[in-house]
Amino acid sequence: MKNTFRFLLALTLSVLLHSCETKKQVDLIISDVHVVDVVTGEVLPHMDVIISNERIAAILDHSIHSPYTAKTEIDGSDHYLIPGLWDMHTHTWWGYDDFFPLLIANGVTGIREMFGDITAVNIIREKIKNDTLIGPEIVTAGAIIDGSPALWPESEEAATPEEGRALVRKQHSAGADFIKVYSYLDRDTYFAIADECNKLNIPFGGHIPDQVKLEEAIAAGQKSAEHFISLLEYCSTERDYYYDVMAGRISDTTLTGEDGFINTMEFMMSSFSEAKLDDLTQLLANSDMWICPTSTVNRAFAYIDTTQYKHFDRLAFMPDYAVRNWDPQEQPWFTNKTEADFNTWKEWYRLSLKAMKPMLDGGVKFLAGTDYPNAYTYPGFSLHDELEIFVEAGFTNLEALQTATLNPAKFLNVTTELGTVAPGKVANLLLLEKNPLESISNSRTIKGVVLRGVYISAEESQLKIKRLARKNTRPKIREALLPILLEEDVQAAIAHYNQLLKEEPDGFNFDEEQLNTLGYDLLNMERVDQAIVMFRFNVKMHPYYANGYDSLGDALLANNDTVGAQRAYQKALDLGMGDVSKNKLEKLNATRD
Repeated sequence: MKNTFRFLLALTLSVLLHSCETKKQVDLIISDVHVVDVVTGEVLPHMDVIISNERIAAILDHSIHSPYTAKTEIDGSDHYLIPGLWDMHTHTWWGYDDFFPLLIANGVTGIREMFGDITAVNIIREKIKNDTLIGPEIVTAGAIIDGSPALWPESEEAATPEEGRALVRKQHSAGADFIKVYSYLDRDTYFAIADECNKLNIPFGGHIPDQVKLEEAIAAGQKSAEHFISLLEYCSTERDYYYDVMAGRISDTTLTGEDGFINTMEFMMSSFSEAKLDDLTQLLANSDMWICPTSTVNRAFAYIDTTQYKHFDRLAFMPDYAVRNWDPQEQPWFTNKTEADFNTWKEWYRLSLKAMKPMLDGGVKFLAGTDYPNAYTYPGFSLHDELEIFVEAGFTNLEALQTATLNPAKFLNVTTELGTVAPGKVANLLLLEKNPLESISNSRTIKGVVLRGVYISAEESQLKIKRLARKNTRPKIREALLPILLEEDVQAAIAHYNQLLKEEPDGFNFDEEQLNTLGYDLLNMERVDQAIVMFRFNVKMHPYYANGYDSLGDALLANNDTVGAQRAYQKALDLGMGDVSKNKLEKLNATRD
């Protein structure tokens, strides 16, 4: 009997040892988790998700003896696993150090950058690839291509079809993933850009220009339309009149003058046709165009005269340079708007929401995007707002979730890599405490994020963004220095800065952007000499701050020091500033030649 027991014990130990020896080592296992299928809406309960080399290697029933062992194992019991989220309309590259932690903390593992600096984004991507920076997947445009004059500074202007084609070729050659078109392009230039994009097989999207009808943009091959632009226009019974005005064939200053923005909303709503909405739905459903309504920013603008959607609790996470112009009185769209104007804006927003569900049911394709950091839109946080707005508009929880998971993968033609939780896919995942199919707000119940196979706990993410909040909520050093600059001089301000930095290093926000912003405040006050001194002091204090040298170049150029400006822009470029500095340098060199 004793010998038999010893034999059985030896056999058991042998089996166990053999089992341990043959188990395959992987990087991460999320065990006993409920996997959400964002295609069907089914939930696969009690699964083990095996992750190796940044990808999902297998998904196994938790009750089956696993042939894997992991360096890291996360208990996923009673939790839900979904694909990482995408924000498909962002403006990030210039503030990525501050924005990336907010994105990851909110489970946003992919972004579509809609006003990019290709060189700078490539540097950011390289840092992410080399594990020196934690950041999302990035799909980027170059600078906006707009008409002349452009709406936004640092857009690239195309006044002729030839200039439009040349800019497409330039951005394509530089490595842009797509081309961003904008509102002020004239018809001929827009169609030339579209043709050049089609020849080079590079997608283009963005604003449908004011002079171009929706069906024309679809025929030209535009892949995405942002902000609901041209959709309610299509539903107007007076749309031909409207486009005649936009093209200059008819003069109507109520639609083109100072109040044209609000008056156009009133015009579209007063002439809105339900029958035309059916036509719009059929047109879009039969096309390759996707709609990215960015309802979060549309709502923020419409309600900016109230506190209803400002989310002041999130302001602490936002850097000073991103929010200092959020005051309505600082923005041309809001200045001098009346209560009646804002009521019109709110009605337009509600009409756009009312149209979404019939469009979806008719086969129109939607993407989730926020347009952060426009006023009261927050990286990461606002993507969850966007999903909730989709549900408010009538989408099911699954349909809303698809706009930020499955649909971006389809749009980007990367369904073999992303978009679902499945073997072979890149392991960009979101572990939730509650089921998002029961309530889309459960997308906020984040336990952890898996980014390219690496698990980041909610606790780790919260520590990072709380550090940002501590910095952002400290008194701003630029506000402490400005009175001294105005009452005394720049050297007195610098001396005060050095004293405060020595005596109260944690008492103020000493971020390099503080001095940079202060320098631009001086430029705007036409105190060019003081601005130059402040910018020089900033790059002395922060010698690897690329944007600081670009700003110094702007000040030197304002002082007609072209040689100094060239050197500053080149230094900014060397430090990774990218196309912004490169374009300034090229223009400056061209004028000197």
